[in-house]
Amino acid sequence: MFEVHATYGNVVRIAPNELHFSDPDAYNELYHPSRRWLKEEILYGSVVNGTSTWNFLSYAAAKKRREILLSHFSRKSVIELQHLVQERLDILCDAISRQFAVGKSSDFTHAFKCFSLDTITSVCFAKPVNATLAPDFKDPMVLAMDMSLDFMQVFVFFPIVRKVMAYIPPAALVAINKSLKGYVELRKIIAQQIKDILSDPSVLSDASHPIIYHSLLDFKDKHASNNNLGFDDLNEEAFVLIFAGSDTTSNTLSTGIIHSIENKTVYKTLKEELLAVWPVLEEKPTYEVLERLPYLTAVIKESLRMSHGVASPPIRKVPSEGGTISGHAIPGGTTVGMSACMVHYSESVFSEARTFNPERWLGSDARDLETYLVAFSKGPRACVGMNLGYCELYLVFANIFRRFDMELDGVSTADLKWVDLYVPAHIGPDMRVRARPVES
Repeated sequence: MFEVHATYGNVVRIAPNELHFSDPDAYNELYHPSRRWLKEEILYGSVVNGTSTWNFLSYAAAKKRREILLSHFSRKSVIELQHLVQERLDILCDAISRQFAVGKSSDFTHAFKCFSLDTITSVCFAKPVNATLAPDFKDPMVLAMDMSLDFMQVFVFFPIVRKVMAYIPPAALVAINKSLKGYVELRKIIAQQIKDILSDPSVLSDASHPIIYHSLLDFKDKHASNNNLGFDDLNEEAFVLIFAGSDTTSNTLSTGIIHSIENKTVYKTLKEELLAVWPVLEEKPTYEVLERLPYLTAVIKESLRMSHGVASPPIRKVPSEGGTISGHAIPGGTTVGMSACMVHYSESVFSEARTFNPERWLGSDARDLETYLVAFSKGPRACVGMNLGYCELYLVFANIFRRFDMELDGVSTADLKWVDLYVPAHIGPDMRVRARPVES
């Protein structure tokens, strides 16, 4: 898209009825909190079978469900549940240490995918799938989720394929493609939990902490007159949370950590800041302590900028009365959107935009740059899990850089290649890191 916009300007027609924008200020116009345009069904109706917060087309329809999820992922809730993130992180660090002990480097690409999947299934369902324990972090569920991203574009352009696949028995799917076994197994785990809860809601009391179904079933009871929240809806809500909460976070972690290891100045500065606030290895700082560290915060912001979150544009439909974007009058019914990549790589906002430079977030104009950090999107349909995402990022960056001395193993940031499968899908070699545990 960068080449297309360079040739044809800030507004490009990329489909018969779809416009894409590149002016970074257009992003905040498109997704401004006051602009509650409908989502476009071609994309948001292409993946799930029930209704989820992600694929409700109108803001009004999604509002009540979003409020429930926003409460579950509020800052207060995340702080109370941060011990679950740290538990999963300790398991990850132990696995990395064991690999170093036998002379092996660690595959950070899949390590963080496993960690993110374990974290979201722990926080949302109190059922971590223990992907982090898989040999060399090649968990079948994670590999199957990676492969399933290939179907995203197929479902968008050929929605009949999704409808047909919805009726194929799980065993038949696995027979067709054995790589789908992990995906099918994950769906079975979630589906069984929902069936158990719907048949006997009292089992929720067995959960070690409030899980997503506490909130959703309470919502169902309160809005029974106008909301038929059934098995399919709960199931699809769960899977949207799993995919949204694992791929985006793991991409940011692997991108930012690989860049920070390769850049010796960033590596040294970050380790020094962490050592100052975390002098005794066994006395781990909390999320609240870590988020006050200026350099760690700068590294995380730069990691979010370089990894983008979602690569595809969140597409919207202009209302019948039309609208104005970037100074252009857009007719009603037109589909419009803008990729976060266009903002994050804009040279008019970020000097040397393709360079990983945390220092840019410590300058006098850092507050102005915040407007253009859109990894979690913007407006009334922005990511509901942003607080959990930040908690994971702070805890993982801190633990990885404080607990290990690291060097890249035969890879570089030039290998951080991806294609747009809605989220950035890594296509380069696995990012391997030799991580030696520190003694104190």
